[in-house]
Amino acid sequence: MISIQTNETAIWSELVHQLCGIKIDHSRAYLYETRLFQLFRETGTSSFEELYSKVKHNKCGTLQKKVVDLITTGETSFFRDLGIFELLKSRILPELKATSRPLKIWSTACSTGQEAYSIAIALCEYCGSRFFSKTKILATDISESAIFRASKGIYNQFEINRGLSSERLSSWFLPHCDYWKVRDKIRQIVSFRKMNLTGAISFNKKFDLVFCRNVAIYFSEEDKKNLFQKIAKVISPGGILVLGSTESLLGLSADSFEPVRAYPKGIYYRRL
Repeated sequence: MISIQTNETAIWSELVHQLCGIKIDHSRAYLYETRLFQLFRETGTSSFEELYSKVKHNKCGTLQKKVVDLITTGETSFFRDLGIFELLKSRILPELKATSRPLKIWSTACSTGQEAYSIAIALCEYCGSRFFSKTKILATDISESAIFRASKGIYNQFEINRGLSSERLSSWFLPHCDYWKVRDKIRQIVSFRKMNLTGAISFNKKFDLVFCRNVAIYFSEEDKKNLFQKIAKVISPGGILVLGSTESLLGLSADSFEPVRAYPKGIYYRRL
């Protein structure tokens, strides 16, 4: 493994921030070494400074896309942090009156799709089919390769074993060669789109529910504030924002949201 030098960390941190908004400080410089290792073989480079030059001046942008894909490869699984999904069915969906109207939902950093499909499954389990087909879930991510995989809805056994019960597997997935494929009933309400959350965010209609979990933890304080200000503008009054279990809006967007504490499952935020 090629080591990254202190002077190289600074230029890489600036580049990664420009590409995807993630701020990697010196204490996490090891991420460059572990996640970008394969690019050295592909590009024939032998140092991070040399690799930086190739990525920076790659006119077609393919190397930049690969850097984004490798750096943003996130931890994900079906029904990750199960308490949030129990909270979704016990408090959030009832508050949003999910059984009496279709909802518009946004999964902001969906990675390979497990979160978006988990939301869809939980929604169908809660409200049945009456308004389910009219509900729309938008799932976005900055990684093109992640979005491509997510849109297929096909997962290997290891991915299936992470978070799915045998009951949910049989109800919502079909065998597909040596893999499992999300049933069409679930897939039809989820659409996927590439999106950089540090860029402009605008939609034709506002959302009732937004999941933005374990995303802003990689952002600078300024980028966090900007992100939640933008999210606040696309959530309907009374709509809900769900963050990761270790995240909060403290000092970021307190004038737009009020915290709703649902002990012991956690906290969600209601748009004022």
